[in-house]
Amino acid sequence: MDDAIPESKRDGAYYESLARKHKSNNEWKAAGDAFVQAANMYEQKGNKYYAHLGYHNAVECFLNIDPRMAIEALKKAKLLDDDQDNDTMFAQIYKRYLNDLDKASEHYELASFYQERRGESHWSEKALNKAARCAATGGNFERAAKMFEKVGGFVADFHLLSSSYICSNNPSRRPSGSPCYFVLFKQHRSKC
Repeated sequence: MDDAIPESKRDGAYYESLARKHKSNNEWKAAGDAFVQAANMYEQKGNKYYAHLGYHNAVECFLNIDPRMAIEALKKAKLLDDDQDNDTMFAQIYKRYLNDLDKASEHYELASFYQERRGESHWSEKALNKAARCAATGGNFERAAKMFEKVGGFVADFHLLSSSYICSNNPSRRPSGSPCYFVLFKQHRSKC
């Protein structure tokens, strides 16, 4: 830290400036720590908006060195503003950086719930579809099937549909769910 400015004069803007300097030098840990410090200062002064931004900036920095630190910073951001779509970011980190498909699926499902609550049904369905894909890839086929059913609005006995209907090249004849669901169903039927 720069000792030219006394501790009492350091505020969120000071730490934010310091973080940007570290970030431009690719000093990711120092930049992330400074963004967290800035966010803490803003939070102490009651400025939730800038605190939330500070934590998100820290997440970007920490992703370059340690995704678990990014998760911790994102948890702090979520505590400040639960209306933001933090769960999608959680899911992306768990899926891409930590290869934890169960947690990714969980957070995509939460994101779907929050988006549905805000009246964004299109984005809610997309998030639920991603949750189902993560669950299926992770081997949790029953959970995935339930989510695919919810997304596609399939009837319970859809197996009566012929494979030519399901695999049709005509989009108007094809069910709206993911083709992955049909693979899961065939796997399930072959076990019965």
